[in-house]
Amino acid sequence: MTGPRSDLRLMVWNLCRGGTGSPAGDVLDQMTDLIGDVAPDVLCCVETEGATDRIVAGLHAAGHADYRGHRLAVDGTDDNLAIVTRLPVLELLPAPAGRTVDSYNFGGLRLRLPGGGEVAVFDTWLRFDVAIADALEATVAELVDGAERTRNDEQLALLELPQLANIEEILTEHLPTALADSDVPVLLAGGFNTESHLDLAAGDPAYRRHVRPQWQVTARLAKAGFADAYRLAHPDAAAEPGGTFDRADGGQRLPHRIDYVFVDERRVRVRAARTVWQRLDRHGPGSFYSDHAGLVVDASIVA
Repeated sequence: MTGPRSDLRLMVWNLCRGGTGSPAGDVLDQMTDLIGDVAPDVLCCVETEGATDRIVAGLHAAGHADYRGHRLAVDGTDDNLAIVTRLPVLELLPAPAGRTVDSYNFGGLRLRLPGGGEVAVFDTWLRFDVAIADALEATVAELVDGAERTRNDEQLALLELPQLANIEEILTEHLPTALADSDVPVLLAGGFNTESHLDLAAGDPAYRRHVRPQWQVTARLAKAGFADAYRLAHPDAAAEPGGTFDRADGGQRLPHRIDYVFVDERRVRVRAARTVWQRLDRHGPGSFYSDHAGLVVDASIVA
């Protein structure tokens, strides 16, 4: 890789109804403390529900005065995605208004990198009809109980069709439109609400009970040149499953990795990636703030 290089930390986090969806109620201030502790250059939020301004105010109050929040929803529409960043914003990229994708699902910013050059960061939430994590848990529960499966692997894979329609539209229409006059590195982050074909490459851990749907969304992204940042840093899916979703009803048998950062390997080198599931010590004991982990990726970008 040649050209100006910048190191960047990106965090993606589903806030669980704007920080109010956990059993503990409103924990957004505690979530903001954790964000400040992680200190991302870019934070991609999902399920923001009006939380952006309060996150930024909390970061400023804690001494992080360089953060700014950018709501991605078109005025008058539901607030689902936002990007909080301390990098200079060059452009709010055009909001999509497509057949299956709008500003509830996808939006982005063009940012100035600290070492020179630019990067385009997109926040994403893919639609679903049936929660894939729930369907997988139900299937494994049936097998544990010795019952007949309600869905075979092919039927489970069909549950991904809404997400696949979204990502196909994003890759073929909205990304090219947003970046029509730009040749910049791209980061795609957010809640993709599906599991990864790469995790099946780990073999067949006992907890999966030979349930192996052929997931297509992550495979389609790989075909388009986008690499899974967490799996680049942790290629052994059996040793590092990297689950990012924990069902509130408990009894979860499988790790569910449904939140991602995807990068262009030609211009982005992933140095580290981790999930954040631990409360800050100063907040005392209790459940985690959200039903989703934060996903933190450290990358070097050549602009």
